[in-house]
Parts: sequence; structure tokens; C-alpha cells
Amino acid sequence: FQLETGIVDGTRDSATGTLEKQMALGDSVIFVIPTDHEFKSYTPLVINQLVRHQKLVWDNSFQLNNGRITALVAWQQNRRQENNDPTVANTHNIDYLLNTANYDIRFISGDRNRLTYSAGINGLYQNSKNKGTLLLIPEYDLFSLGGFVLVNKSFGKFLINGGLRYDFRSFHGHDNFIDSNGNQLSASDPQAIHRFSAYSSDFNGPSGSLGVVYHMTACLDLKANISRGFRAANVAETGSNGIHDGTVVYEIGDPGLKPETNWEFDLSATYSNANITAEIDLFSNWIDNYIYPKPLQAKHGTDSINNATPGFGDAPVFKYTQGTAKLAGGEAVLDIHPLALPWMDWYNSFSLVNAILRNEPEANRYPPFIPPPRFQSAFRINLNKASKRFAHTYFKAGLEYDFKQTHIYDASSVYQGLSAYELAASQTPSNSYTLVNIGIGTDFLRQDGSTTCSLYLVVNNLFDVAYLDYMSRFKYYPANYSANPIRVGVFNMGRNLSVKLTVPLYFSDGNIIYKVSKTTR
Repeated sequence: FQLETGIVDGTRDSATGTLEKQMALGDSVIFVIPTDHEFKSYTPLVINQLVRHQKLVWDNSFQLNNGRITALVAWQQNRRQENNDPTVANTHNIDYLLNTANYDIRFISGDRNRLTYSAGINGLYQNSKNKGTLLLIPEYDLFSLGGFVLVNKSFGKFLINGGLRYDFRSFHGHDNFIDSNGNQLSASDPQAIHRFSAYSSDFNGPSGSLGVVYHMTACLDLKANISRGFRAANVAETGSNGIHDGTVVYEIGDPGLKPETNWEFDLSATYSNANITAEIDLFSNWIDNYIYPKPLQAKHGTDSINNATPGFGDAPVFKYTQGTAKLAGGEAVLDIHPLALPWMDWYNSFSLVNAILRNEPEANRYPPFIPPPRFQSAFRINLNKASKRFAHTYFKAGLEYDFKQTHIYDASSVYQGLSAYELAASQTPSNSYTLVNIGIGTDFLRQDGSTTCSLYLVVNNLFDVAYLDYMSRFKYYPANYSANPIRVGVFNMGRNLSVKLTVPLYFSDGNIIYKVSKTTR
């Protein structure tokens, strides 16, 4: 939507001749439905985003007897600026500046009697600054350090691998004082609003895994693994205090969160011969102190709504909390590549994840953003010796079917006070959909057999299916008043054609020919 100020009377025709609707919000702000031309234009409206990222990496590797030492040191700067207030043009009201220094130093042994191992440390230091006026997270410093050791040993038909790691992570959120417009002020200013309070959150804990592979036959492998995981809460989960502009939900962090820990068990079997490859994987994952956003209740048991943020209407309030989650599922894969038909490859897979939050009411039993069951199939024709002028030619066609997701996080109550469309959306499971993708590619050869260039064409969502991915954060909000009938959510990408051209450049010093590839999309 384009957001405009002022009262507009009547209606106007769009480029397609359809009658537009205008929706009044209060006394001075309205939504205006874009025209057909605006829907299809790439010209940015008032709302736009600019992301700049610089990176400097120093990567080293030193040979040491039968092993080697690797050392990687890097610095990165990311600045994200967004003009998201249509009433104020050319103003970065969202402006985050993040500097990161990261390092990774490890020793990797050579093979000694079918034993290999590696050990090292890695981590990072981050500093984040808020340069804008629409704030969600505080400025912060983060320090992370972890040490690890990994071991692989094979004997007979067995391969055993395992590892141990210990992590330390420390957050320091800064005090933040602003005026009523979000501009930075000093703490001593009489007009200062204490927007964020300083806090510290420290996390530390072990993680590890132990896995076994049994080569039962030349074609069949059995695998088993047990692992213990550790995850520290991030700055959004510990320090948020504002409206997330992507979801239009008011988020509140909790600096007292504990680190997530888990136990995971998985089993798999793989069978492979000249004609087929088949694999089945099963897993069970139990997560303690699982971090997720939960609707915040007001004093009288009703749902908390924030309507005090300039530029936004009523926003449901979520606060990050913790519980116990259990996930289980698996994946089955069948890849058919007949030896008698070397040009053929037919890949199929099915995946399923089931997840629940323990000790929660029925409406909140299922965690948000758990993928639905999914089936994928891709048929590929490889013509590696098509002619003297072409090589590695292929044609492919694929299908993806996503089942209806009925296990939803029923957050319908948090949308009270908003439109009936958002309320209905949160109570409605995501419908199933089918996507078809096709592609073609080949290498063009010179007479001497060298590659002139490589060309690839891919079309995703060939039939331009309109669908809402359950994993999309734009599924519930806002209502699309230009649709008929009016619906909620922003559709995923429609038909998309991509072209990739790779041109190798050859250089010679008289004795050696060097090849460098240049890729254009």
C-alpha cells in the first residue's frame, strides 16, 4: 500500500479501470490502492531499503609435519537503512550499523592409522549502533568464544566420529535515551525518554556429538548419532522493545532467558548401487528452554495491544518466553539413475516434521513456523556428449507439492482489535499448493574442445501459482484490500525466469594456460 496523508473524497480509476477503495484510518491517514502499473513497476516508492556490506578476510594455511594449521581473521561492516514512513521522504528512520570481527584458528591432523582429528577456537566480537528513529533492539556489544575438538576413527566396517565443544557468549545492551521523535539524547536531557535500559546476559555451556557408521555391505550403510546442543539467546530475544516492521508485532525481549539445550537422536539407512540410491532418515529432538514469542496478557486477562507507536495502528504484543519443545520427523529419498539409461536421473524426496510445545493450552500447542509435509520430484536428462559443439547439456523438470499445514500456532486472540481478516487468517491452516520448475543448460565448445561459454535458463513456478508458504512471515498481515475477495498475507514469488551466462577467460604465459570464469546473471 501507498500511505498518504490528508482526507481524500471519492474514488479514482486505476490503469485497469477497476474501482479503487480507500480506507480511512483516524482523521488524517488513508490507504490508497496502487494502480496496475504501480504493481508491476520496479521504481521504488517512498518505502525502500538500502543495505551495504563490506568484508575483509585474511585466510591462512600452514603445513606442519603431517598436519596443517589454518587461521582465518575477518572484519565485516553491515549497514541497513530503510525509509519506511511514507509521510517522511528520504529519511532513514530505520538505520542499523553493525561491525563484526571474527576469527577461527584450528589444527587439522593428517591420517595416522585411520585416525584424524582437529582442534581449535573460534568466535567473534560485534558492536551494533542505532542511527535511526524507529527502534526495535538496543545498541549492544557481543563477545563469543568457543573451543572444540573433533575426532574421526575407522576400523573394519565401522567409522566413528565425535566431538566436544564449549561456548561462552556475553551480551551487553546499552542504555538509550531519545526524544518523542526517536532522536538520540543524553541521559541528562530533561526531555529524555529512557527507551532501552542497560542489561547483561551471559551464556555458556557444552555441546557434543557421537556418531557411528556401519558399512554393512558394499551397497548398504547404517548410521546412528546422538548429540547435545547449545544455543545462546540472540539480541532480539533478550533486548527487543518495539514494533518489528516486518511483522507489525510489538516484541518484548527478556534479558533473563536461559540458553537452549537439546538432545537429538537420529538414525538413517542408505542403499546405493549402479541403478538407484535410496535413503531414509529419522530423528527425534528434545529442546529444553526452547525460546519463542508468546502473546502477552494484560492485567484483566485480555490480550495486550500496543497503539502508541507513531505510524502504526494496533499491534499485538508478544514477549519472548521459554518452554519445552519436542520435534520428530524424517525424510525419505529415492534417486533412480539406471545404468542402462545413463542420460536419465529421477530424484524424489518426502519430508515430515511434527513439533509440539509441552505444557501449553491446545491453541498454543504447536510452535510457529514448522514446515508442512513436502514432496519433491525432479526428472533430469543429461546429454553429456550431445555433439562436438555442446557438452554437459541437460534438461530438467521438477515438481514440489506442499501439503496443507493443519498444525498451526493459533494466535487468533492476539488479533482482537484488528480487522476480521487478520482474525480469520490466524485460524485458517495454510492450503496445499503445487509448483513446477523447469531448466536447461549447456556448454558451448570450440573446435579444440575448450569451452566458449556456458548458458543456463531456469523457470521457477512455471504456471505462476499464487500461494502462501506457511514459513513466510507475511502470511497473516496485512489484509490486501485490492484483492477480490479481500485476503490476508503477501503471496510468495510468482513465475520467475533466471538466465546465467558463464564466460571463461584464458590467459597464457607461454607455458601454462590459465582459465578464469566470469559469471553474469
